[in-house]
This record gives sequence, C-alpha cells and structure tokens, in this order.
Amino acid sequence: MLDIVRKAALAGIGALTLTEERARHLVDELVDQGRMSREEGENLVRDMLAKTEASREEWETRIREMVQEVFRKMDLVPRADFDALEARYEALEKRLADLERRERDREEEVPA
Repeated sequence: MLDIVRKAALAGIGALTLTEERARHLVDELVDQGRMSREEGENLVRDMLAKTEASREEWETRIREMVQEVFRKMDLVPRADFDALEARYEALEKRLADLERRERDREEEVPA
C-alpha cells in the first residue's frame, strides 16, 4: 500500500515538474512571437508556479492523511506516539530504579 502511495506522489511531482517545463517553453514561444513581453511571461510563469506549489502542498497533505488512515486501520502506531510512549517508559524505568536503590539504601542503614 505504501509503495502505491509513494508512486502516486512521485508521479504527481513529476507531472508538476513537467508542467513547469511546458509552461516555460510556451511562454518562451509567446515571447519569441511578440505576443507577450518577457516581463509578462515571467509573471505568468511565477503565478503558475505559485499555484502549482499550493496544489502540491495540498496533495502532500491529502496523501499524508491517507497514509495515516491506512496505518490506523492496520493498527500501526505513528512514530510520534511511539516516541512519546518510549519516553514515558524510560522515565518510569528510571523512577523504579531510583525507588529500588533508595529501598536498598534504607535496608542497609537499618542496624541488625
């Protein structure tokens, strides 16, 4: 499943790159033909790239949400949740070790 999502994301990014190249080529042709000034062409390409970037970010968000939903359905734990639990576990281990050490120290202090 992740491989399919990864391939879809790469295909989308490839399509966006291809679109940029085609847009620049089209603008260059229009400038060469005198139908558009170089400045107008650059503004057009800049606008297209900004819209493309917004679209790319939207797709990335959608794909990330889809992947997270797949993980939830597969009962997989997100890395952030795992890291938080691991930190809590390590804190509890340290606390338990400290309590056991204190208990041993107290037992050693008591005269027999």
